[in-house]
Amino acid sequence: MPVPILQPAIYAADVSPLQAEDLFSAAHCTVSAQRREKTDKYTFLKDKCLSLGAELLLRKALCDAGISLGELSFSAGEFGKPFLAGREEIAFNLSHSGHWVLCALSGTDTGCDIEEIQKADLKIAERFFTPAESLAIRSQEQEALQSRMFYRFWTAKESFLKATVLMTAKL
Repeated sequence: MPVPILQPAIYAADVSPLQAEDLFSAAHCTVSAQRREKTDKYTFLKDKCLSLGAELLLRKALCDAGISLGELSFSAGEFGKPFLAGREEIAFNLSHSGHWVLCALSGTDTGCDIEEIQKADLKIAERFFTPAESLAIRSQEQEALQSRMFYRFWTAKESFLKATVLMTAKL
């Protein structure tokens, strides 16, 4: 039987509601043992919520795609990129920043990145971006627009690297 083609999808969620103790506890019971262990290692509630929310969002994406997996089991590739054990035809990537989590789901290598927009460090742009990208950032008249442009390039590059398995991200 041929494997159905998984349509690419991107999901984002605000995990702030997980800071409510009853909601956090209820959600904590629904994720994989691996995720519970990882979540429990964090000191700060904000980080616990981001960790928990990442798998919850992945589960939502999988459910919407019609994929029933029950207990999820994760493995890691050569560079530490996570994948679903026994379901290598399903590719996903997770990111979080601030109080948001992001999930990309696909049938082929995928990557995603989310960053909370702060004041951009233009020295980083000069060092790691192309001259044209750095110029595009500097040409923005307002500091806020420079920061938005900076993070647009940053997240695109990070997503590409994660999709091509060059990152050493760990679940």
